[in-house]
Amino acid sequence: MRSAMGLKSSPYNLVQGSLRAKRLVMGDPKDENNHFAWHSVRLNLPGTEGYDSTIPWIVKLRKDGLVASDIAQYVDDVRIIAATEELDWLCSSKMAKGLAWLGLQDAARKRRMPSQRLGT
Repeated sequence: MRSAMGLKSSPYNLVQGSLRAKRLVMGDPKDENNHFAWHSVRLNLPGTEGYDSTIPWIVKLRKDGLVASDIAQYVDDVRIIAATEELDWLCSSKMAKGLAWLGLQDAARKRRMPSQRLGT
């Protein structure tokens, strides 16, 4: 009897593989030479004293006080989150090199200039 998935990879395996690749690319978060490093977490939860609705609930911070770089991923679309344009390019480069090392495709034609405006 043939399986429902046929000869294709299961969605579970694809997502699991992409999350493992993301973890490898991001490296050790405690390594100060890592562009994705973070030092502490700031909580701004509703109902707590000093809650500010204009800032995120949970933020990872670097030692220098900037918001830590991260990777936002949805299926095969990957976006870099970084505090400065320089960090954005460094993290983007690290991601592209890490994916290439793993033998995964990186569509450089889809890259965009760093922006703080949605969709640009």
